[in-house]
Amino acid sequence: MRTTADSARIQIGARQLKLPRKPSALSERYANAEGTLMLDGEFVAFVPRDDAGWKDCRRSKGIPTSSPTG
Repeated sequence: MRTTADSARIQIGARQLKLPRKPSALSERYANAEGTLMLDGEFVAFVPRDDAGWKDCRRSKGIPTSSPTG
């Protein structure tokens, strides 16, 4: 993976994606129809368009930090 001020290049085997940078208040975000890359400090999230595992992801209900188990 390489990033510049206006794009990111990601190599997946023989496949190479070039994602343009998009505005985001939360992180460095690069995205197009092929996938999305988000960078925030040491955190990296990348989801390619054809990632079958992503389809099975679900948002879970969080435990409030004021909870005894939180």
